[in-house]
Amino acid sequence: MADCYSGNLSVVLDKKSQMVQMVCWSHAQRNISEAKDNDHAASSLPLALIDQLYDIERRGSDLNNKERTELRQRESQLILDRLRAWLDGLIAKSLLPASKLGVAVQ
Repeated sequence: MADCYSGNLSVVLDKKSQMVQMVCWSHAQRNISEAKDNDHAASSLPLALIDQLYDIERRGSDLNNKERTELRQRESQLILDRLRAWLDGLIAKSLLPASKLGVAVQ
């Protein structure tokens, strides 16, 4: 897991690797939020979905690890599925790659 530093983005994993490349929600949210002024309509849904993930984390902050894991598994998957559908959908696919939101999505 890494931040969005450009040097980290250039790491390419072998197709046979068991490692998964991840970035943090904080950076994803910030990058999409910075693009909001240029493309408010397109950025609204992913920002709302990320906010819902943060809400789950806030509600789970006083739970033990097992309960927090159960809460995440029960409530986060639907949100992540909607975010994946948005990322794979027409709006995200139609973004200019060099636009702020296009860069955030990548």
